[in-house]
Amino acid sequence: MSYQCRKPITKCSECNFLGHDSHACPKKNPNNCNNRKVSINNVNNSNAHVLLGHSFTERINFRIIKTATDLQIEKIDVSDEAKLLLVAVDDFELSIGELSAVTVGAKTNHRGSVYVGGSIRGKPDMEYYLLPGEYQVANGVCRVLIQSLSSQVINFIKGALISRARATLSRNRVLDVLRIKTNLVDETLGSPIKMGEVLTVSEKDKCRALLSKYKSCFSTGLHDLGYTSVAEMEIHLTDSTPVVYRPYRLSHPERAYVQCLVDEMVEHGILRESSSPYASPIVLVQKKSGEKRLCVDYRALNRRTKRDHYPLPRIEDLLDQLSGQSLFTTLDLASGYHQIAIAEGSKEKTAYVTPDGQYEYNRMPFGLANAPAVFQRVIHKILTKTKVPFVIIYMDDILIPSRTFDEGLQRLEQVLGLLLDAGLTLKMEKCNFFQEKIVFLGFEINKFGIRPGEKKTQAVSKFPVPCNQSDVRRFLGLAGFFRRFVKDFALLARPLTNLLRKDTTWQWAESQQNLFDTLKRLLVERPILALYDHRAETQLHTDASKFGLGGILMQKTGKNPWRPVSYYSRQTSPDEQKLHSFELETLAVINALNKFRTYLLGIKFTIVSDCNALRTTFT
Repeated sequence: MSYQCRKPITKCSECNFLGHDSHACPKKNPNNCNNRKVSINNVNNSNAHVLLGHSFTERINFRIIKTATDLQIEKIDVSDEAKLLLVAVDDFELSIGELSAVTVGAKTNHRGSVYVGGSIRGKPDMEYYLLPGEYQVANGVCRVLIQSLSSQVINFIKGALISRARATLSRNRVLDVLRIKTNLVDETLGSPIKMGEVLTVSEKDKCRALLSKYKSCFSTGLHDLGYTSVAEMEIHLTDSTPVVYRPYRLSHPERAYVQCLVDEMVEHGILRESSSPYASPIVLVQKKSGEKRLCVDYRALNRRTKRDHYPLPRIEDLLDQLSGQSLFTTLDLASGYHQIAIAEGSKEKTAYVTPDGQYEYNRMPFGLANAPAVFQRVIHKILTKTKVPFVIIYMDDILIPSRTFDEGLQRLEQVLGLLLDAGLTLKMEKCNFFQEKIVFLGFEINKFGIRPGEKKTQAVSKFPVPCNQSDVRRFLGLAGFFRRFVKDFALLARPLTNLLRKDTTWQWAESQQNLFDTLKRLLVERPILALYDHRAETQLHTDASKFGLGGILMQKTGKNPWRPVSYYSRQTSPDEQKLHSFELETLAVINALNKFRTYLLGIKFTIVSDCNALRTTFT
């Protein structure tokens, strides 16, 4: 028997609701705590919210299977043939309120499983409840669960009809599987694991096993924060005059909060008390979560710091490495800067003052001018391209793309091994494993291409109507980050950029408003571009007009249609506007070739133009 519940069944007198507890009746207690609002994911990957309670879990023809991370509800597929008759094998009696497993016989030679629907049977005052479920028939008999609902003993005689049942089909038994999306806390790691919905149960188990193997790679707080000896930060100044400030004033609650943060960092070795000649002030900055972060105002110190010019990678170059990838894993370091040491001779320069004391950093803080360069150098040194050439790194964002789950699992283990050897730790809450789509550096990426991230486009959609040149400049800076996604962006933005010219009188006309709305609409629609592939067939489409030049890099693989990889456009200068149309078209080709030079060098491609006179360029 697959249904093993032993709790007594009761019937509500008002609505005939059957359950283990009369208080679970939805009429008597609609807010019953046994009901939970959960997110259900079915086989076609659509999501919905349901109220999961007795009225759902005790539906007939359903079977519930609980695993470590999922609650699966299977619908049993039964035969459409005539029902099987189940009769009592011997005389027996059912005491008041008794729940008993009764042996019944099938009047056919059927073997295997049968499905019995739940029902209340018997004469008035002699009622019993037959528990629904899937039962196994062997040697012509099976045992079914019966619950007495009568106030007196019920007698059954041999051969009495107990129930009717249907044979379950041996093929396609599961019509539909409903899986609850959970963020259950992993007992080993102590944090929820964010894994892709496309993974099977077996693949999730493999991922969970790997993460448990490398559980020391994950930090849960300052007490187990990582610390690497791969490199340390040195601060070199242009002069030896100390930076000295008095502490900024804080309210009484802020002062207590700062001291609490300081004490915690001192306890875990991130800070130490100081007698340094340097003294930078602190400020409290509110985070998106509403909490406040302690930040040191190092602006005066940064102005006198000799710069470390270790390069940060170009975002476009990183994104171009993602073509052909299907699954994406992102790792995020836990307070990454605090995992890098500061050279002993530089610690006094990081000193800051609070109303209650002076402290200096043992580990690299936020706010120092060279901190990003030092951090990027350390991560590149640990995850060197000679060992893990597939990893994409931008500061503390680590992206591991893969074509298959097995490939991704192997790559993830390589990266975790290198991080473990280096002494760095990750924050599980910010890591995502084997997702079909991820947001990386402001872009949403999946196997079909790349598009603007939703948070960025929301910022565009909520941008208020500009009231001055500064507002226009801010909007163009925000929208221009995604200009590669918008065809003829420069021409569309021309009326707005004209407002930024010197000695231009501010005037917000209807034409500017229309173009402002158009740009917002184009970005909010989140257009998608193909990811560049150096092996794909490539075309460069160009066009020109008196007021602007444009180009589109197009690619296709196999029999797939042509797709844009990137758009390019710019306005023409007053001198260029005087050129002949043939010269403008040629200028558009030259500019587009220069723009997409890194994509076109070394491959065969075709230039497409609507100017037939361009052919004479080759003669």
